[in-house]
Amino acid sequence: MLLNKTLFYFIGLGFVLFVGLHEPVYAFEIQCPATIDLTEQAQNIPIPWQSVINRGRSGHRLENVFLYFHHPQEMGTLVPDEDKYEKKRAVAIWRFPGKDSRDHWLTCVYSDTNVMLARALPNDLTHCTVSFKMDGPIKLGVTNIICE
Repeated sequence: MLLNKTLFYFIGLGFVLFVGLHEPVYAFEIQCPATIDLTEQAQNIPIPWQSVINRGRSGHRLENVFLYFHHPQEMGTLVPDEDKYEKKRAVAIWRFPGKDSRDHWLTCVYSDTNVMLARALPNDLTHCTVSFKMDGPIKLGVTNIICE
């Protein structure tokens, strides 16, 4: 009985040390909202013009994803390290150096607006992969965002 407890103790201790000494590898999916709604307002309209809202057009569709080092307002856009193109799909891969102290951010870019949604990413990521649906050379939208 004592042997079983001792063996169990050392196996548990070994597991804790193994897990503690190795950084966890994890992947997570990021989902940008598919559309966003904005309230637009024209400024300084010259006479005789009037501002009219086009009610037939609603929502700004997710169009692209950009990655940044530092906050996006600082304009530090990262270029993908690798681009892969297939018939109906494209993949962009950004790689990050290990233990990078810079803040990495991801932005969701929407059609017909300068408004983007931004979020900070964990500093211990090694890479992010973004998949796009394609029609020939034209990106039709983001289908998947995975960061590890």
